[in-house]
Order: sequence, then C-alpha cells, then structure tokens
Amino acid sequence: MDTATNNPARICYNSLTDYNAGRLVFKWFDLDGVTYEEHSDELAQWLKDLTDNAADGQLREEWEIADYENIPRSIVDRYGLEGFFQYADYVEEMTASFGSIIGKAATDAALSLDVLYWSHVHREFNHTPEQLLDIYYGSFDSWDVAEQLALDYADNSCLLDEIPEHLQGYFDFESYGKDLLLNSYTEENGHVFQRV
Repeated sequence: MDTATNNPARICYNSLTDYNAGRLVFKWFDLDGVTYEEHSDELAQWLKDLTDNAADGQLREEWEIADYENIPRSIVDRYGLEGFFQYADYVEEMTASFGSIIGKAATDAALSLDVLYWSHVHREFNHTPEQLLDIYYGSFDSWDVAEQLALDYADNSCLLDEIPEHLQGYFDFESYGKDLLLNSYTEENGHVFQRV
C-alpha cells in the first residue's frame, strides 16, 4: 500500500509442508481492497488446493511469510498480518485528512515513535484512527522542527499576546520548541504528536 506511487501491498507465503520436504511452493497475494477475513479465506483456500492437488497425501495448513512489498517492516515483524489491515485503515484516515504522502508518513512516524502500537491482548492498536488524528499536531520541516513547532504553538495559543510587540523578538522559540518536544510533544521526521 504505497499510496504515493500506487504500488499495491503484496505478500508472499510459502507452504511449510512443502518447504520442509525440500520444495519451494509459494504464492503472492495482493492485499489492497480486501479485508483480513477475505485474505485469510484466500490463504486457506490456496493451502486446501495445494493439499487436494498433491499426490503425497500430506495436509498443508502451515505457512510462513516469505516476502512482502509496500508494507512497513515493523507491521509484518511486530504485528502480523492482522495489524496490517488495521494499519491500512489508519493510513486511509490520515490520507483523507492530509493527503497521500503526509498521511502515510505520519502513520509510519506514529508507529516508529510508539505513539501507535499494537496490543496483543486486545488484538488492536492503542488508538482509533480518529484518536490518532486528534493527537497529530502536524508536520514541519525536519531540519527545524523545534522552532517551527514553537512558532506555530505560540501563534495558535496567543502565547505572546501579553508581551509588547517590540519585546517579542527576544523570545527564544528554538529553546521553547525543544522544551515542548521534551514535555508535551514527540516528533519523527517532522511529524509531531501530542504525548498522551
């Protein structure tokens, strides 16, 4: 699911029964436009067809992920495929609000920062897509995030309204922004989220 270049998310599975017998039997599956349940059914049907068409009488019910394309590594490694389908919902929601490039990058930044993480107990992410939108502050040039955050924050919160205009130039926005990032916000690649 590379929404910036329209490359589909794909995953390749090996049949473990065949692999253990010294045969490489695999299949690629497109993940865009299908639900987790539909994909699980497709995978089960493929394994059933392999079992039905094999002359060795061995049941094929185990698989391994052999490769994948356009899926963040952290999704596959840490959350499995169920997490990918929920991740796709987050990217869709963020993309609808911020555009394809920023939406995907912001979602990936949230994963990297552990602002968004998978609960193995509840089998879902810790925030809904709407909650992630609520805690997403915005994106800034990554070379100067602290100062840009402070300038935006000061403008939106009327922070300097009580200070005479001729003294406002002495305010250290860079240091204030660094303080905001230490205490109230977190950032990755220019994407800023509120700490919750």
